[in-house]
Amino acid sequence: MSPKGYILNRRVTGVCSKQQRKLEKAIRISQRLGVLPKLSPILIRELESQKQAQE
Repeated sequence: MSPKGYILNRRVTGVCSKQQRKLEKAIRISQRLGVLPKLSPILIRELESQKQAQE
């Protein structure tokens, strides 16, 4: 995963397409279970600062 919380593509991770699908599935499952955050703390702070700037 990238520092911003996105799943990296196959060229970056260096795995085959079958392994990439397994990796993506595992990440999504862990996000649903709450083991991994859906958004990274960096993105959460950016979104909060944008909301405060609008107000």
